[in-house]
Amino acid sequence: MPHVETTGPAWLDGLKSAALLAGSGAVALCVLSACSVSVHGSTNLESTASPVTVEDASAGTSPAPQTNMETSAAEAATAELEITDLTEDQMMDVLLTSSDLVNPPEGHSTDTGLAYFEEKIAVNPGVYTEIFGPNACARQMDEINLNLVGEGALTGVLHEYRRTGADGSPELLFVWMLSYPRDVDTSSTWEKLLAACEGQGLRNDTEQITISALDHEPFSGVNMQFLSEVEVESGVTQGQSASAAFGQNLVMMSAINVEDRDFAVLMDRQAEKITELEASLGQQPQG
Repeated sequence: MPHVETTGPAWLDGLKSAALLAGSGAVALCVLSACSVSVHGSTNLESTASPVTVEDASAGTSPAPQTNMETSAAEAATAELEITDLTEDQMMDVLLTSSDLVNPPEGHSTDTGLAYFEEKIAVNPGVYTEIFGPNACARQMDEINLNLVGEGALTGVLHEYRRTGADGSPELLFVWMLSYPRDVDTSSTWEKLLAACEGQGLRNDTEQITISALDHEPFSGVNMQFLSEVEVESGVTQGQSASAAFGQNLVMMSAINVEDRDFAVLMDRQAEKITELEASLGQQPQG
């Protein structure tokens, strides 16, 4: 399905594809969002080992009798691990909708398939190294989106929600999901970014970005704050980006100018919808 634009205010034009250009447009704060000047890097989506069943784990030893509680727990864990790649319709059902948001959006657009991810997200434009120099943090920032998308995705869905905040600034929320032919895990991708950036961030003569860990189960990612000494009246721009993997599927959430407490609520709501889907899939007959 092509890009579907439902509604959209005029101010979106300068921020389309989650490219937040602060000040004179010198820096793009777009980690984990659908950036036309994206932040993604080397193609390195880690795959986890094949699921280990209770039988595999006890190979070569005499299995101990299991209680009913232990059996139920094992079955639940196995059902969770057996969640394979989702269809676009299933993704539509599990991703946050307008009615799930803390504040009603003024604009909403949707992309399905892989074209938008491949053309707008999984690219490395070198924005951060160009602006802040070829240091370790800037390189990781330029590579993070490409690392998160990785290789071999089967299909995906992306929602972009937009509204104008009380102070007149644009608020953007991106929620997307990709499915793969294998289990996925993005934890080490965030660990590498934080190892290079946390505590030092990025700075040049007029701009500064601070980066800190975001840990909100089952999501992990980063908080970012951007400050421009040129555009003092714009104040501090904040952003959050986080991912959660379940089975062969990856959920990403990214926001710009959304309050931390509101983003936490949204992560909780998205986690609830994932849990509900896992439960429904676990109850379906196999085969």
